[in-house]
Amino acid sequence: METISHVGQIEEIKEHCVRVRIEQTSACSACHARRVCLSADSREKLIDAVAEDDSFRVGETVQVCGRASLGMKAVWWAYVLPLFLLLLAVFVSTMWLFPSDEGLCALTALGVTVLYYLGLYLLRDRMKRQFVFRAEHLDNHFEE
Repeated sequence: METISHVGQIEEIKEHCVRVRIEQTSACSACHARRVCLSADSREKLIDAVAEDDSFRVGETVQVCGRASLGMKAVWWAYVLPLFLLLLAVFVSTMWLFPSDEGLCALTALGVTVLYYLGLYLLRDRMKRQFVFRAEHLDNHFEE
């Protein structure tokens, strides 16, 4: 099973869940010219991960792991499906709803996209159950 993993530091511990702060860096962050290049960036993210035991401590550096298929699923929900809906809304509104008013067609497509993301936001708790990450101790992860 392929996994996505990041190293981060535990910020908070709840019942069977740890909140881990990871630094997400762009692909060019290791480049020697990153100090003068405006495209190099790094951001911190907070990830809630399942803690399978009670041995984790705040401030501990841990490995956060998830299935690689989660990444593809996230791309589908966040980018592919809304793009398809946007294009479908443009096509339907241009061909049948408002054939002579491009402005209304654009507003319709934007409205469909906004409604989609609003629906996704309202279903965020259900999505959290699908996108599960595990926290692992670093010393256990690198055993040979």
